[in-house]
Amino acid sequence: MTTAEYTTVAMNVNAQATGGEPAGGGLAIEGLNAWFGAHHVVAGVSLTAAPQKVTALIGPSGCGKSTVLRCINRMHELVPGARMSGRVLFDGQDVYDADVDPGSVRGEIGMVFQRPNPFPTKSIYENAVIGVRLARTTRGRNLDDIAESALRRAQLWEEVKDRLHKPAVSLSGGQQQRLCIARAVAVDPALLLMDEPCSALDPIATFRIEELIREITSLYTVVIVTHNMQQAARVSDFTGFMTIERAGEPGRLVEAGTTDQIFGAPTNPATEAYVSGRVG
Repeated sequence: MTTAEYTTVAMNVNAQATGGEPAGGGLAIEGLNAWFGAHHVVAGVSLTAAPQKVTALIGPSGCGKSTVLRCINRMHELVPGARMSGRVLFDGQDVYDADVDPGSVRGEIGMVFQRPNPFPTKSIYENAVIGVRLARTTRGRNLDDIAESALRRAQLWEEVKDRLHKPAVSLSGGQQQRLCIARAVAVDPALLLMDEPCSALDPIATFRIEELIREITSLYTVVIVTHNMQQAARVSDFTGFMTIERAGEPGRLVEAGTTDQIFGAPTNPATEAYVSGRVG
């Protein structure tokens, strides 16, 4: 499926889901290139993420999936010597326009990292609301309501409601990752980026996170990077496959489409080889 065909499918799916009305949180990446110093790591990536759907990026290690994710919310530029070109349109606005504040972009586009990273010296409650405190976006609600709402959305409230002021690090690894998701959604982002969110978790915790991902798409657009192809097949509506043709070359988006098409009838031989497990 070509990028143009994929974009049309993604937008048509969203129109059907919303009665033809555009939903917030739409993402379109156009001609994205990224470098670390002189090293060209991502070349010419164009990808659309339909609002309130899950889009997965799969591909071998080192192909630039996580770099693409970090370019979306302008975290890439925080690395000394890093730069990018191309456009990242979020709700129709290029997040790299000169008049756009990078901090506001990172507030609107939430991020969940590979390993759980709660603030170790802070309580469960403080971890849940810290983003709201920093952004000062209570929006007429008190912090207790925000904490409860975020923890409920992360399927964690019932497990922690009686120990909110205990250290966050007293939680299990899976609970800590759900706390990080609660922290991300507390500020009500329209878009949630997830970089290998289950790679450090056991199968039971992974199942809970996957279940959570499917549930929160009624509220958020989700873009997830994963090496686990079974996970991509389970949780995503759309999938993009990235790879590197030869060592030293930048990663490129080879094919994108609905998840059923990418895993069931890929059109590119490289995609077929990867999803079938013949290469990795």
